[in-house]
Amino acid sequence: MKPMDYEFNIGDEVITTYGEKGYITYICHCERCAGRGFFEPSWEDEYEDMHYISNYEAENGFKGYYKIGKYRFNSFEKDLVKDRIAYYGDIVKRYEKQLKLMNELEKE
Repeated sequence: MKPMDYEFNIGDEVITTYGEKGYITYICHCERCAGRGFFEPSWEDEYEDMHYISNYEAENGFKGYYKIGKYRFNSFEKDLVKDRIAYYGDIVKRYEKQLKLMNELEKE
């Protein structure tokens, strides 16, 4: 399918390959988008951060997306999410250790 063949609507669910979830809030219909052949949707995730789906992503098979509206594109990137959990878990442990030291030294 060509990018312009996809029908996205405001309110359509968006799920990335990393498990981020949100909904389409706006679809650009400017001349530039029309000329490129894809009306770029914007979407808001559950943390109220805004994102947009570019023409480049559309032309490359929506690689970062598991699902947009009624379309399914790619598999989840579970291994990457697991790696991030481990990485940030180690960082949290480091900060907990630093906080523990500060609390102990304040008691002296």
